[in-house]
Amino acid sequence: MLEDDRTCQLLLGPEEALDAAVDAVRERFGSTAITRAVLLGRDPGFSMPLLPD
Repeated sequence: MLEDDRTCQLLLGPEEALDAAVDAVRERFGSTAITRAVLLGRDPGFSMPLLPD
């Protein structure tokens, strides 16, 4: 059984608030400060050069 009565999806809040929080972290710590967990440890391969933050 993959789920039971005790499991539930946690809500992160309004999408706008989440977007604002991610933007604030990236503004303070750089564009690579937050990434998707599925991408951790993977070879980034080729990357496009970016202008400074």
